[in-house]
Amino acid sequence: RYAYMNSTGVRVKRFDLQGGYLTIGQYVEIDTLLMDNTPYLRGGRAQEVGYLQVRDFIYTNGYIQSWDTRGKYFVINVTRSFLIDDHYSTYWWYRYIHSITRCDIYNYGLLTGAFARSSFALYSGSRLINARSGKMILKYGQFYTLSSNQAAGAVVNYGYVSVGAFENINMYAYFVLVEGTVNVSSREMRLYRGGSCNGTGSFQIDSNTALLVRSSTFLCRPSAFAGEGTVRIYGGLLQLSSGLLTTRLEVQSGQLRVTKTEELEIRNVLRHFGGTINIHGFINVSESWQFDRGSLSGSGIIAVGKGGTLTLTGNPPNSRTFNVHTQIFGTANLAGSIHLQKVIRVEKTGWLQLNGLT
Repeated sequence: RYAYMNSTGVRVKRFDLQGGYLTIGQYVEIDTLLMDNTPYLRGGRAQEVGYLQVRDFIYTNGYIQSWDTRGKYFVINVTRSFLIDDHYSTYWWYRYIHSITRCDIYNYGLLTGAFARSSFALYSGSRLINARSGKMILKYGQFYTLSSNQAAGAVVNYGYVSVGAFENINMYAYFVLVEGTVNVSSREMRLYRGGSCNGTGSFQIDSNTALLVRSSTFLCRPSAFAGEGTVRIYGGLLQLSSGLLTTRLEVQSGQLRVTKTEELEIRNVLRHFGGTINIHGFINVSESWQFDRGSLSGSGIIAVGKGGTLTLTGNPPNSRTFNVHTQIFGTANLAGSIHLQKVIRVEKTGWLQLNGLT
């Protein structure tokens, strides 16, 4: 029922864990670890760092966790393959646990984080693949890559991911949304290493939550975003393809980019608080564009659609740089300080109001 291993220098060829509890001490080597009948694999007792080296294969439909909240770290280093079984299985990603892998991890079951300070580490080039039947319930913690000098480890989603509940989720691994849904239900999901969303997958961003592009480049189609929440650029680069964006979009720092062949319609609020909107294609804002500070650049066109409104918010010394052609089909309320380097064209349906403009 209970077993404790602390076997520095000892290597086990195969370990079948058929229920009960296996606790890993300071250093244990196992070639193949098979977990069935929902057993518990634990590591990192009080004042110990549990380290498990699996050279070949982990198969689990059980629970993997730190010893308790007093434990230090539990490090799992998998060399070849790691399989989380079907929807009956659970992988507990517990307080202080560090799962370090040099291989691809396939999740067909449930992967969840239960306590603060949890983290999941991937070596550069390794992937955590959430399959179509897989669920990732991320309440706490962060994903990160051990080496920043090579290609980032990646989290690839085909299934369902739920983000939030108790703290922000920091994604320091490259994030790829191919299929399925990522539901940001509370707090923020922060993308630090960029990624892409060019398949059929979608982000459901609930009210009072946000998806942050914190650094690096994230490539996405605008129709992938849905919900009452916010897509926020805060230091990174978000490049959008052609299509319709219906969520709120904020540019605080970093860059929003639309390339030469793309046409983007924003049917919600565009809030520009800093950074750059770089346009080489065409952006149509059909509702509200709030421009507080920052710059517009590029060889393309940004338009305020009929029924839409451009409002220059904030007061001097806030400055706005218009270095892109701008068309007004709706209403533009211009006040404060602007640097006008290209044409603002007021079309027949447009209305321009100037109030103390410098």
